[in-house]
Amino acid sequence: MARINTDLPAPVWPPIRQRVTRRARWERGERGIRTRNEAALAGALGITLDQLRRVPSNIELTEVIEDQAIELPSISDYVDDADLVSLHQARDELVRLDNEIGAGGLIAPASTLLAVARHRLRNGAVRPHLERDLIAIVGEVAEITGWLAYDTEQHDLVRTMNYEALHWSRLVGDTSIELLTVQNAAMHASLNGHLGEAHLLISKVLESGTQLTPVVRGMFLMRLGRILAQRGDWAAIAAFEEARSLWANGPTDTDPTWAWWLDERELLWQEATARWDLGQATQAIEAFERSASAVPPAEVRSVFIHWAHLLRAQLAAGARTDAEHSAAVLLRSPITSDPAAPHHWYKRSWPQPPTSPK
Repeated sequence: MARINTDLPAPVWPPIRQRVTRRARWERGERGIRTRNEAALAGALGITLDQLRRVPSNIELTEVIEDQAIELPSISDYVDDADLVSLHQARDELVRLDNEIGAGGLIAPASTLLAVARHRLRNGAVRPHLERDLIAIVGEVAEITGWLAYDTEQHDLVRTMNYEALHWSRLVGDTSIELLTVQNAAMHASLNGHLGEAHLLISKVLESGTQLTPVVRGMFLMRLGRILAQRGDWAAIAAFEEARSLWANGPTDTDPTWAWWLDERELLWQEATARWDLGQATQAIEAFERSASAVPPAEVRSVFIHWAHLLRAQLAAGARTDAEHSAAVLLRSPITSDPAAPHHWYKRSWPQPPTSPK
């Protein structure tokens, strides 16, 4: 957590392996915190210096993190059925709040929840008949933490969490979370310009013979379309057309529970961004308008992302009147509880204006 605070002078932090080890030992209560690092760690956890200094040995961070957007459950020393219910409820609350207010205030509680559950699992502190379920929830929370890190541009943490999510999901045979994590990893790779890696991840799934529901296959085709568009490959349009045909009937009972966000609105936004990459400004703006108009006002994060991208496209295309309307929508929206989050959302992966609008 605090190791990703890049505002600190370089000499403060040792090499990454030492950072991870020291942080892990502190979380387990095996070592204290150096005075020079206290401010950074307190800031990363969202607590005061007084709260940080009150932490006794072997404490669970849930006891000192206050004023967060989510109230973390108290997990028993030996995980039982009630603890698993609490972990699932906390997982669902993280997803709900991310959709409503964005990821900025959720990294610390998500990381804490993961650390506590992982600690129980690694130490065998779980009833035998619940071990598989605990492994699964640890994988799910790791995937969620990776997504939250992606949304706040904490790139090292994204990769770490994706690897962990894959480790636990594969260990328990949870192909649902494994597929979602692979999609997330491809999305992160393409964000950072690693299009070869992103294409490899998506192609391996599409060509593996894995039984995918129409909605999940459409998700991978949508991601493929984005990657191809970034490469300037017009085959991207065919990928989106196939995805749309697969999504025609919507999610079914056979789809993963996380597939709720795979809808026409999402497809429109992804296709709009792809068309912008391909230089189709007019078609991109039309798709951005349709996707933005479909976002419920309560989904603050989605409102900002969709309308900000529409505004940027309108400005680039010289559509001043339309841009003024989009700006008014954004100004009326309670953007987020975290002032830093809109900055991340706004600047992330925005393509350059097309050189020859069509």
